[in-house]
Amino acid sequence: MGAFRRCLRCDVDAVSRCGRCDAALCRRHQPRAGGRCRACERDYHDDALARNRMKAVLGLPPAAVTTAAVLAIMLPFAAGFGAAVAIAASAAIAGSGIAGLLFRAVDRAARAQFLREHGRPLPTARVVRLLPRG
Repeated sequence: MGAFRRCLRCDVDAVSRCGRCDAALCRRHQPRAGGRCRACERDYHDDALARNRMKAVLGLPPAAVTTAAVLAIMLPFAAGFGAAVAIAASAAIAGSGIAGLLFRAVDRAARAQFLREHGRPLPTARVVRLLPRG
């Protein structure tokens, strides 16, 4: 994805603003629903390496434990080679399923956090005079 440069119409004929950085955007550069401007989306995609590392840290240990637990519980019931292969396959599927669930949870949480973030400063504080009670 190349560098995003806003056009002159973004400042003159702005129809929306980015919900994250508050940049004025024209109809052509208006983000679709659930998205942000191209610059903010590029920032999100640049953080993919950190998210992938978080997935490895949070997803792989529970997957390994699940695989080992299913294998340890079911292996004594294996009556032959075919049953042992079926149990090993079910253990691998269980571990992969747990890893997949955790990977999706990390992605969902990261995207939700990204959409909640905003670069706009807090509004200036104002002193409000209270009306007398009466």
